[in-house]
Amino acid sequence: MDASGPKHVDESLSRGKFEELCKELLRRLVNPVVEAMKDAKIKVKDINEVVLVGGSSRMPAFQTIALELTGYKPVNSAISPDEAVALGAAVQAAMVAGEVQDIMLIDVTPLTLGVETNGGVFTPVMEKNTSVPFKAVRIFTTSGDAQDEIEVVVLQGERPLAKDNKRLGKFKLRGIPPAPAGVPKIEVTFDINMEGILTVSAKDWATRQQQSITIEDASKLSEEEVEKILDEVDANFEVDEQAKENLELRYSAQALLSQTAENLADL
Repeated sequence: MDASGPKHVDESLSRGKFEELCKELLRRLVNPVVEAMKDAKIKVKDINEVVLVGGSSRMPAFQTIALELTGYKPVNSAISPDEAVALGAAVQAAMVAGEVQDIMLIDVTPLTLGVETNGGVFTPVMEKNTSVPFKAVRIFTTSGDAQDEIEVVVLQGERPLAKDNKRLGKFKLRGIPPAPAGVPKIEVTFDINMEGILTVSAKDWATRQQQSITIEDASKLSEEEVEKILDEVDANFEVDEQAKENLELRYSAQALLSQTAENLADL
């Protein structure tokens, strides 16, 4: 379209040329399918049939990739690819209106939730794709002798180092009785409700003291935001693994030095 009006193009395009033009888009089908099976903890042998969605799924190249990824399981042709999304939306609307009682739509956490631990490591507490509502509990401890407080830094993401993930909030638990490192037991609880509101609490087993924080946007991420975070995970995988290994070696060396110093002091 320009000042003189609309432009019309009439050109023949072979299937081979068309599939070549779509090659990059078709390649992007692989990771979501692999990740979906991984998150669902299923293998190809567990798949019974495949439902193709969207008009583009009629492409032979699309169907070939889908069949290869799913072990050539049968395709359910009873559902129109063009109508599949609309059918799903209609079912969800009926559920919201209370017209359907025997189907449940379950929300999940889009990314892993956890805390920062010694050395700047991201330690998961609630894994990605956990069905909500859900409560997860983990026991932590102190990293220094006579440590009387801990800071709980709540994070969201998939990278192994705390600094590379999104910080949702933080709070301190004070009044921990003096004790050697590793002795106190600190119970950290992540509790997320149906609305996606996350409550994180930390409780000292010895004194029963407790502190908490409420985070209202823990699961309110757009698909684009989640996809961007997951792309960063893939792009930085090798760098992250090396950094994590370096941190673990440093922590092990520090622990060994501390233990050696204590043993020498006892001589």
